[in-house]
This record gives sequence, C-alpha cells and structure tokens, in this order.
Amino acid sequence: MCWQKHSSLRASLSILNAGISGNRILHDNPEWFGRRAKVRMDWDVLEQRGVSHVIWLEGINDLMHPGAFAPVSETVTAQQIIGAFTEGIARFHQHGIQVALGTILPFKGWVAYSEEAENKRQQINHWIRTSGVPDHVLDFDRMVQDPSDPQKVLEVYDIGDHLHPNNRGFLKMAEGIDLGFFTQVAADLA
Repeated sequence: MCWQKHSSLRASLSILNAGISGNRILHDNPEWFGRRAKVRMDWDVLEQRGVSHVIWLEGINDLMHPGAFAPVSETVTAQQIIGAFTEGIARFHQHGIQVALGTILPFKGWVAYSEEAENKRQQINHWIRTSGVPDHVLDFDRMVQDPSDPQKVLEVYDIGDHLHPNNRGFLKMAEGIDLGFFTQVAADLA
C-alpha cells in the first residue's frame, strides 16, 4: 500500500483522524453531526501538538443537507464554502500548518442530489484545483468518478448509496495521495 512505498514516513509520522460523519463547514448540527468545521478546527487541529499538515475533505454535506437533513434556511452558496476554505487555510497557515484540500466527491443518484448542488460542487472543485490557495490538491473527485458520467461515483467504488465510497473507493483515494507532500516533515524529524 502507500505506506510501503515510503517506509521512512511510517516511523516518523502520526495520523490523527478527526472526521465526523455528516459534518458541515458552515452550520452546526450538534445532535447528529457535531459542531461546524469552522469551530472544530481549533480543538481538532490547532490545539493538537506537532500538527504539520492537514488533509481537509469537506463540503458535500453543506451542499446537500439543506432541505433534506437541515432547514432550507441553511442553504449555502459556492462562494460561502470557498470563503470558509480560504479562511480556514489562512488560520492553519498562521500556525505553520500546510493544507492538502480534497475536491468534493460526486453524488449523483443520492437522495438529496440536485443540479443546483452539483453546479456549486463544480464551482468549488474548480476553485480547489486552480486557486493556488491550498498548499496541495487531492483530486478525490477525479479519482472515484465514473468516466461515462463524472457526476457519479464509479460503481466499483460506490457503497451503494451514490454518496459514500466503499472500501475499494477509499483505497483508491488513499493510493492517490502523494506522500511526497509529507516527506519534508519526515526529513525534518529524522
């Protein structure tokens, strides 16, 4: 797997997974999906010792929860999500933390899919890929999308709900992470 290609990283780095299912960047849902990322980044990342890098994959729930799992009044624009990413990355940079930002995965076929949300996803992913704001881009969207319908997760990577990757999908995403982004830290720690 990926770590075998960079065995020196295995001994030098630790990984903290602070992901929360259903979490959003801009709105809380403490009963089900936790506090929003803009609040969580303090205790999940900035208050942790020795954090040098963040892999940030979030945004799909901001797009598809309003009207389905959250009030319609919590509908967000692509620019609001882009603004939150920009602000969050700036905060991480103030603490010397580099950010690998993941593109938002396809979700056509999911119960809360809409063309409006898809258009926002495309705008956000374009910004992630081209803005230069993140230190590194993890194009998870392209890694798992169906080439014949890029708005969908390829069936072999789909858990069956058209939103969440299965184990093969997550493996594909993990193998697509360029560990070279982390090698400077490993060299500094050696």
